[in-house]
Parts: sequence; C-alpha cells; structure tokens
Amino acid sequence: MTEDAYKMEYEAEFVEALNCYFSQDLIRRCVELAQNLEVEYVSNLEGPIHRGEYYGGLDLGKKEDFSVLMVLKREDKVLKLVYFHQFPLGTSYSQVIGQVVRVNKKFCFRKVLVDQTGVGEPILEEFRQQNLTNIDGLVFTVRTKEELLSYLKITMEQERLALPYNRALCAQINEQQFEYSKSGHLQFSHPVGSHDDMLWALALACTAAIQGAEGGDIGAFKFG
Repeated sequence: MTEDAYKMEYEAEFVEALNCYFSQDLIRRCVELAQNLEVEYVSNLEGPIHRGEYYGGLDLGKKEDFSVLMVLKREDKVLKLVYFHQFPLGTSYSQVIGQVVRVNKKFCFRKVLVDQTGVGEPILEEFRQQNLTNIDGLVFTVRTKEELLSYLKITMEQERLALPYNRALCAQINEQQFEYSKSGHLQFSHPVGSHDDMLWALALACTAAIQGAEGGDIGAFKFG
C-alpha cells in the first residue's frame, strides 16, 4: 500500500489529485461540518426514518460503472448526506428500480433526479409507471455536467453540504479532473481505473434539492 493510500484508508487524509475540481480542503470542510452537526448515515432501512425534506440522485451503470443512489436531507439551509447505496456491478436495472421505490417509501422524497443518458430513458418511464411522480431525468451533456458540478461546488463552498466521512466518496470527489474545451466549457474526467459514480449521484441529489426549492432554480437556494 502506498503512503497516499495509507493516509486515505487509515488516517482519513485526502491526497490532492492533478487538476482537481474539488480541493481536498473543500472536501475536508464538508466532512468537518458533518462531524460538527453529528450527521450519520442511515444504515438500516427497516427502522424508522425521521421526517424531513429529502432529495435523491441516481447515477446509472451496470457492467463497467456502478449504479449509485444518494439521499440528501435539507435542514436549516444545509444539505446532509444521510444515505447512499452503491449497487454491485451487474445489478439488473429492475433491481435498481425496486430498491429506489423501496427507499422512496421510507424517505418520501420531495424530488429525485435520475441520469437519463442512454438506458436512463426507459428506466425513467418505468419509475413513472410505478407512480413515482417526484422523479425527473437529466441527460448528461458537456453543459449539464458543468452545471451539476458547479452547483455542487457552490454548495460546498457555502458550507451547506455535510458529508459524513467515506473514503471512496471523498476520493471520487477529489479525483475529478477538469480542463477547458475550445468553446470555453469545462470538461470532466477521472483517472483510468477509478470511478466517479458516487460523485455524479451526489451532484444529481444536490441539483434535485436546488430545483426542489421555491422557484425551482439555483437562485431560489439563496447562495451567497
């Protein structure tokens, strides 16, 4: 195990990635906020869930990438990560749909935003056939990806995102790299052999919370 890997695994330290979009200091502040607010993950869906304003983000994968569901609770203008589930590689979309329906019954989402790219369209239709009217889709493009991560970064910079420490999640956030295209848009990537499914699910959940605010846009979330 490398020194950097040891620091992240056992000392909860972050290792700065090259051209990272989210600095390790920014991530650390979100983790510390969760510690100060005593935010903990919901580990048992069989138990009672406290009432609240919940939002979800679902990034879809299957063979090479994971499907990931993130759940944020909005409380006192802070978004708290209270639950997430990474589905094993190869999990069928019917199983993913079933789990999301189950989680929705527990949290009573105000809004869920789903990756609608590729296979996402028929999955979104299946959700709607099951009367999950609080679910919307978003097609990933250069522009929408830039907006998703920009909203997430603003939320973090405003110290309004509380993230209980999870090594894999923090690594994915810090490993996200960026460069500017000729048109001036941000283009994102992650190192070969790594994943960023947790990051995109988190960004989708954050945007769902912003859209779910009064007015339905980022301005309604009252940044700044």
